[in-house]
Amino acid sequence: MNPPNELPEEYTQLQREAIERYMATQEKVAEMQVAEAAFKAQAAMKVSDREDMITESTKRTHTKLELHAANCLRPTAFLRPNVGQVEDFWRATYGDVVGEGPTPELACQDFDRKWLGKDEL
Repeated sequence: MNPPNELPEEYTQLQREAIERYMATQEKVAEMQVAEAAFKAQAAMKVSDREDMITESTKRTHTKLELHAANCLRPTAFLRPNVGQVEDFWRATYGDVVGEGPTPELACQDFDRKWLGKDEL
């Protein structure tokens, strides 16, 4: 006969198997929770990355539009002065206003300043 505090051998074997199954299940649940947390973190990062990309793209587009709008308002954009090279410098001419510079862009900027009466800049 078994002592009163001991369980029969078959019962403890069944109990051990149940505990092992329970522990294996708990490990799988823990692995699934880790995987789910990783998936959620990855999904959140993807959304965040997309938002950052959209924000950055929007900023770049906004900056390009501002530059385009500013260039459209330049006198050289709507007056279309004659731009040509004279010896070692460039000249932008429209009527009696002449802008000069070492490059066509700088000549046009000089023309804009003179056309707008900001020659002293």
